[in-house]
Amino acid sequence: QPLRDAGSPDPDLRAPPGAQRVDVVELVRGKDFQHALLDLLEFAVDTQSASDRDDDRDRRQAANEPPRAVLARRLDKLHGRLGRDAKRFVDLSNVERHAVRKRLKRLRYLAELVAPLFKKRSVARFLAALEPGQDELGRYVDLLVAGRLARELAEAGDGRAWFNVGWLQAREAQAVRRCSAALREVADASPFWRQ
Repeated sequence: QPLRDAGSPDPDLRAPPGAQRVDVVELVRGKDFQHALLDLLEFAVDTQSASDRDDDRDRRQAANEPPRAVLARRLDKLHGRLGRDAKRFVDLSNVERHAVRKRLKRLRYLAELVAPLFKKRSVARFLAALEPGQDELGRYVDLLVAGRLARELAEAGDGRAWFNVGWLQAREAQAVRRCSAALREVADASPFWRQ
C-alpha cells in the first residue's frame, strides 16, 4: 500500500520471471527447520553457551549454580549485547543488523521459555518492552527485502520498478533510526530475572 500511495507505476512487488517460489508449509515441515527448532531448544536448556564450552571455569561455575542463576547469566549476556547493539546500530552493516534481529528473537524466545520460573507480571512487562524493537526490525527487514525484489525486477527489464527501488532506498535511513531508538528501549527494559 505505501508504494501505491506514493504513486508507484507498479506497486505490486513480485519475484522476477523465472524465480523459484517457496512453499512455506513444506519449509516448516522440512528436516532443516525442525533441526533448527531442536537446536534452539538445546540452546535454551543447555547450561553452557557455545562461547563458554571451552572455558573450564565457566563450566564448573554453571555446574554448581542453580538453573535460575545460569539462565539469568545467559539472559544478562543477551540483554547486555543488545544494549551495545542499540548504541551502534546506525553504523552496522545490513548483515550485522540482521544478527541483531536474531539476537533479539533469541532473547524473546528464551524469556518466553523460562517465564514459568519467574514472576509472571515482570516477564510480561519485559516481553512487552521487546515488541517495538521486534516490530521495527521486522519492518526494516521487510523494507530491505522489498528493495531487493524491486531491484531484481528493474534489472530484469521492468523500468517501472526503478521508482520502487528509489522510494524504498529513500526510507532506509529513517527505518534504521527507528530501529536504533526501539533497541534503546529494549536495552532499558527492566530484567525480570534480577527481581
